Amino acid sequence: MARLLASGRPRPAALLAVAALALCPRLCPADVVCIDDDNQTGVYDGTPLHPFSDIAPAIAAAVSGDELRIAAGVYPGNLLVDTKALNLLGGYPGGTASGYAGGIAGEFGTQDPVAQVTHLQGDGSAAVIRFRRVGGVDGSTVVDGLRITGGTSGILFDDEYPSGEFRDFVISRNLIEENGHHDPAYGHRGGGIAVDGSCIRISDNTIRNNTADTGAGIGGAADTLLVENNVIEGNIGFGDHGGGLWLGGEGTLAHNLIHANVIGDLAGYGWGGGVLVVGRWVIVGNTISGNTAPSLGGGLFIDEGAEAWVDHNLIVENATLTEWVKGGAGVYVDGAWDGTPSSAHLTSCTIADNASPGTNGGNGIYVEYSDVDVSGCIFWGNEGGDDFYLDPSSTLTVVHSLSEEPIAGAGNQSADPLFADPPTCDYHLKSLVGRWDPGLTAWVADDEHSPAIDAGDPAAAYSAEPSPNGGRRNAGAYGNTPEASRSCVVFEW
Repeated sequence: MARLLASGRPRPAALLAVAALALCPRLCPADVVCIDDDNQTGVYDGTPLHPFSDIAPAIAAAVSGDELRIAAGVYPGNLLVDTKALNLLGGYPGGTASGYAGGIAGEFGTQDPVAQVTHLQGDGSAAVIRFRRVGGVDGSTVVDGLRITGGTSGILFDDEYPSGEFRDFVISRNLIEENGHHDPAYGHRGGGIAVDGSCIRISDNTIRNNTADTGAGIGGAADTLLVENNVIEGNIGFGDHGGGLWLGGEGTLAHNLIHANVIGDLAGYGWGGGVLVVGRWVIVGNTISGNTAPSLGGGLFIDEGAEAWVDHNLIVENATLTEWVKGGAGVYVDGAWDGTPSSAHLTSCTIADNASPGTNGGNGIYVEYSDVDVSGCIFWGNEGGDDFYLDPSSTLTVVHSLSEEPIAGAGNQSADPLFADPPTCDYHLKSLVGRWDPGLTAWVADDEHSPAIDAGDPAAAYSAEPSPNGGRRNAGAYGNTPEASRSCVVFEW
């Protein structure tokens, strides 16, 4: 299946208030420390002429605020940062063994992580990089431009690191892959990144093919966490909660591709193949596709009294596997064991082509011991045409939405939304006067016109839609975005 990242979508200010909190002030680095494994002269002082040949001695020599610039090469992992805030940056050309021997300095001024691969290789006994809080440490930390493999976790935050005294922690532009560990008690969380603490931003990374018992891609609890613009795919959870991500605490999950993750690989049962959240979360602009859970919540699982604002997400082609566990392939909202309901607010989402053999249905959204409201969404092509399941203790209101399974509510329709090309994951709406084609990167005209155009909440904003837009938001994930299908009718309200 071709994969489409939900792109071109505006970030509503109200929804991203949590994300803004994650962008805390950062301090400037105190000094630059250079590292290059090609320096074999025996002289190591961290200068471009005499860079350290390994990362651990450089960490030991650095002081808080220093910037460690690491040249392309392969370096051992099992690194520990526990008394200082440091910036670890990969992707520099560095020099050559003969150059250093001849007194020629390495090049540490230009960073290109794609062309100059800085590879941190763990030995499977510990995390590749472990950040541990010891005492009060002030400053910012950045981990950027590295390939991180072979650890029990790629990056591990230990003992609530960073905490309130830290200014900011950024993990960006890294390839974090093939890390992982299985605990026989199913206690290992966070194969790619194990988070703990506050004020953390994880952005523009590829996090793939990692394993853990839960949260194989990213797992843990943090406050003011921002996870944005990442590719999180192919991660495998051995346990029963959260294949791609298991996130507790509070934060924002924005504009990620969360694809082909699995939970329950050893347990044989499990919930939340793509994402599981507990706490308070803004989930906006993501593509959650092709994820699998044996039980409920193949795509997205909102659990244990959580509150989630789910806006402009494409949740498609996720699956649950076993008939006896009811259904719920797309979104599952479940309350806590103590009776506290979860609550979810879904706006402008497309939830389609999710599959389950379960007999209760709810393959669009399954609501158990919880309260859910839906506006301006599309539910179509879900297994059996069974979009909704609501247990007697829950509430579900749906308005201004299209669904295959008819449901009462203002402005609702049961009509084919006429998606452009679901087999290639193109869920734009067909339009007689203009539909954005991501493959062609151009506007095209169709011979059909979707009833979801101009079908969203008439009170919702629509100004981001291209003209002609009918003066009303489209239903579905592309409503009120620059990729909204054009209208052949201009309404006057």
